[in-house]
Amino acid sequence: LALCRARGVPVAVISGRLSARRWNRTRRLRPLLAPLLRGLEGCSVQSEADAARFRALGAARVIVGGNLKYRLEEPAEAARTSDGGFLLAAGSLRRGEESGLDAIRESGVFAGVAPRHGREREEWSAACRARGLQVVPRSRVDLPVPSRAFLRQPANRLALRRAAADLLAARGSSVLLLDTHGELAAWYAAADAAYVGDTLCPIDGHNLFE
Repeated sequence: LALCRARGVPVAVISGRLSARRWNRTRRLRPLLAPLLRGLEGCSVQSEADAARFRALGAARVIVGGNLKYRLEEPAEAARTSDGGFLLAAGSLRRGEESGLDAIRESGVFAGVAPRHGREREEWSAACRARGLQVVPRSRVDLPVPSRAFLRQPANRLALRRAAADLLAARGSSVLLLDTHGELAAWYAAADAAYVGDTLCPIDGHNLFE
């Protein structure tokens, strides 16, 4: 915060929380924190209790906005259909989770596979080929992906699944390598099932909301 203020970079707090359990220790830092918190452009916190604590530490522009992780708008539940092929979206995959590709091969489903890090694209392509899975890079095909809001309609999700399945089938492939940015949420929405990485390897994993 001090460096940002020194360089004129505006900072806002989102989904802010100050632990009640640690409050007795945290409030002792007010002389150090107050000048920094007063410089915040805004402070959106999770509860009224959090708002009171931020104000007590010197924050001036405080509102209660809730925990934004709870504010995700999920598409309405709809019966899944086998039309268009079964599509699995596997995102944030890390080294050590290649065994999941065996399940894709053995089940015969279509899959959108997204490595956690873009620099690992070639490694995942090679891992697919080593298992006899032909890969189509998403960046090299003309497949418009609508917004997540558009995909709230079951018919639109089905249309994207059909388009992906037709594209892969035409190329004799079952894996679409999602090597683009900003589309994974749309693929999660359109898929029949989803898998989030960091689960089959010795890493901490993602939070339950992801």
